[in-house]
Amino acid sequence: MNRRYLFKSLALLFFSIFVSTDTFAKNDINNFIEVAEKNKVCMVNNFYNPMADFTEFKVNVEKKSYYGCCAMCKDKLKMSSNHRMATDPLTNEKISKADAYIVADKTNKGRTYYFKSKSNFLKWTKL
Repeated sequence: MNRRYLFKSLALLFFSIFVSTDTFAKNDINNFIEVAEKNKVCMVNNFYNPMADFTEFKVNVEKKSYYGCCAMCKDKLKMSSNHRMATDPLTNEKISKADAYIVADKTNKGRTYYFKSKSNFLKWTKL
């Protein structure tokens, strides 16, 4: 079991070192990766790990699926709606992370942003 966590940590480190770059403007669309698989996002710590599979730490609340990266995050998702909600950076509207359009920032170690829609994300990158 320790090997699995070591592998996940190394994968995140790899992603952080080799994908991270500060050569673009903050909202440049090229800085972001569209997250197609939500089970690769820790919705508590708000980071994306393309090598991970956080299905083991999945929480279902009101027929929606949320993911954490460890048992502690899973507990937080169960207990607190704050960890299951995000604010759309364009509109400042509160949205469910399970329903959100998620992108990961390549220049900030896979930090995730949650948008109500892809359209909101595209508008935000043009600000």
